[in-house]
Amino acid sequence: RGSVDYKDDDDKTISCTNPKQCYPHCKKETGYPNAKCMNRKCKCFGR
Repeated sequence: RGSVDYKDDDDKTISCTNPKQCYPHCKKETGYPNAKCMNRKCKCFGR
């Protein structure tokens, strides 16, 4: 399907202003290598 696997458990997401803040968090909390900052919250995804 090619859809992106987003993960944003509210208890695990952190606020952000820049995706760079999300990468270490996402890797540690979810194991996902990629991240975006959307609506001031980190979104973690696998591809």
